[in-house]
Amino acid sequence: MLVGIVSQMALALGLMLVGRWGRRRAAALVPASLSGTDRDRRIVAMRRGALACKALGVLFAFASIPAIGWR
Repeated sequence: MLVGIVSQMALALGLMLVGRWGRRRAAALVPASLSGTDRDRRIVAMRRGALACKALGVLFAFASIPAIGWR
């Protein structure tokens, strides 16, 4: 049971960190060789995906709280 809680919290932390990193570095990760509108569209899509990672990380973190209480 404890291993499951720890692994869920580690997954939550990892997702939140990847989301934070992705939102900050989205513009640097998209190739500069793309046209302006296509590049902007990809940056927005990457930031949206990073936001989804952060949201899932928060969801996993909150889902592990009852498991800690039931232990």
